[in-house]
Amino acid sequence: MVEIGRLLTRLGTWHQAPLRASILFAGILLAQYLLSLAIIGGPTIHRGARRSRVLLDILGVMLLVQVVDRIAMLVGFPAGVVLVILSGSMHGDGARSLGLSINFLLTGTCIGLLAYRYLWVKCSMPVKSRLLISLTAAVLTNPCWVTLSGLGA
Repeated sequence: MVEIGRLLTRLGTWHQAPLRASILFAGILLAQYLLSLAIIGGPTIHRGARRSRVLLDILGVMLLVQVVDRIAMLVGFPAGVVLVILSGSMHGDGARSLGLSINFLLTGTCIGLLAYRYLWVKCSMPVKSRLLISLTAAVLTNPCWVTLSGLGA
């Protein structure tokens, strides 16, 4: 799942370049969907779930993760600032890095839990496989990668 807010502010916002922002938004969502489909949907389909149902389910999971990421960002950055103030050992970039790290962990945890629950409900898969797929989804489909990679900075 991809964090688009910071990327759009760097490449052109809706008011500055609406066509470019719309194309970028659609492209990122498509890439996010395909990645989620490969990581979570592929094993589900392989285990016998109906393909059409999985395609719709992954779309719902992807959109839910966007909401989760916004909530994690609202919690992560203030938590980072509070921790920096309490520790008194970091300033500026340290607070931002800590906030991003908290955001990444919160979002990743929620993605992993969503993926695990989805795999548990949709197909009979061994616990070890569910955990591995959930962990992979938590890391690789985390929207924070755009910001952490510097694209969204």
